[in-house]
Order: sequence, then structure tokens, then C-alpha cells
Amino acid sequence: IVNIKTIKRVKPGYDASANFTLGRGWKYPSASGTAGINYKKGKNNINLNYSRSGGKQYQELQTVMKQQDLGQTLLDSSIYNTPYQSQNVRAGFEHSLNAKESISALLTGNYSKRAPGFTSVAEVVSFSNGNDLGYTLSDNPGSVVNKGLNLNLSYRYLMDAKKQQE
Repeated sequence: IVNIKTIKRVKPGYDASANFTLGRGWKYPSASGTAGINYKKGKNNINLNYSRSGGKQYQELQTVMKQQDLGQTLLDSSIYNTPYQSQNVRAGFEHSLNAKESISALLTGNYSKRAPGFTSVAEVVSFSNGNDLGYTLSDNPGSVVNKGLNLNLSYRYLMDAKKQQE
């Protein structure tokens, strides 16, 4: 999860920030990084942020179901193995018309890809003699891609600075 919070610069000049996070889940590592820059000059404020993350999720499930009326046991073993990556970009521009009014534009874009691999082995065993009655192996590879682009335009009017009413 990447949480980007921007702070509005009051004085002219540049601000820049960067961070990098490295972690490890049950089996695989993950990493994320964020970089941002903000520039203010006169009545204009420009900001740009970029973030990227990636890693691999892993989960194993073991299920045993006994079907008394059929005299059978179902043994199911499932493994989820999901590599993922995501990228986000934000570009913003704000222009102060006067002390109480401003207009702004914010462009955000995102791209994420997951490849949720799923393998399952199911076995049906007889209660009475322990023999296999059936066996199923399934492998379901695939990938999911999400892309988005959003543009926000806004007008701000400050009614009361002390009460921060806009």
C-alpha cells in the first residue's frame, strides 16, 4: 500500500522527497519506492509524484472434508502464487487568483499487474479401504491488468480563514 500525502508549500522554492521500503512476507520479499518534487514560484505551485511497488504473494490451503454418507474423504491442497507490480503518477498545478481564490488541475495515472497463479490437487479417498477413488490436478495461470487515468479540475474559494471554511 502506498499512501502519498502532499503538503502545500507556502514559501517560494523547491521541495523534494524520496522513500524506499523493503519487506518480506511469509515466503517472498516486496519493495516499494516513492519520489516527489514540489516547486512554487509567485502564484503558481507545481508538484509531481511517482511511486512503484512490486513483490510476490504466496498462500497455501489444506482442506480435509469427510462425507460420512458416501464413505469418502476429500483431500484438497491449493497453492496461490501471485507476483504483482504497480505504478502511480500524480502531476498537479495550482494557480492563486488572489488571497481567497485559486484554480487547480490534478492528473493521476495508475498501472498495476497481477499474475494470480493457482494450483490445486484434489483427491477422493474411500473410508473403508483407503483407496483413491479420484484425483484432480488443476493449474490456472493468468494475469490481471488495471490501468487508469483521471483528471480533476477545481476552483477554491476561502470564505473564512480562521474557521478554514472553503
